This record gives sequence, C-alpha cells and structure tokens, in this order.
Amino acid sequence: MKNNIPTAEEFLIRNGCQRMKCDGENCDFFEDVQPIDLIEFAKLHVEAALKAASEKADVIYDGISFGTPDYIVDTETILKAYPLKNIK
Repeated sequence: MKNNIPTAEEFLIRNGCQRMKCDGENCDFFEDVQPIDLIEFAKLHVEAALKAASEKADVIYDGISFGTPDYIVDTETILKAYPLKNIK
C-alpha cells in the first residue's frame, strides 16, 4: 500500500504553521500549531488505518455450528494492516 499521507512536518506547513529555527541549542519547532492541526493529522492516519484494515482483514473458516458455517475475522491481520512506521 502506498502511503500518500503527508508527514507531520508537511501537514503543518500546508496548514500555515511557521517553522522556527534557533541558533545554538536544539530549538527546531513549529509555532502557531493549534490542537485542531494535530487532530486533523491524526484523523488522516486513523482513516488510512481503518481503510487498510478493511482491505487486509482475513476471514477464517472456524467449522460448522448449528448447521451453518462459522467464520471469524483474523484480528492479527487487522492489527498488522497499518504499520506504525507510516506515521512520520
């Protein structure tokens, strides 16, 4: 799956947050970041994770119960559908 979601840095820049660089100590940060920016960035990844899970979840045949076949969703395929390395 190709990850077309922007990195956190790209997302903040697109939303008008200014990157600040300081001389000396590690002072590289963004100013004017609003909670809504962080929420919107998180929503992008949650939506992508849910989409990936819906596409990658496996269904496993679990035998027959009461005359009808039983199927279960393999939760491991859901949990592994969207790797945390996609969030940058």
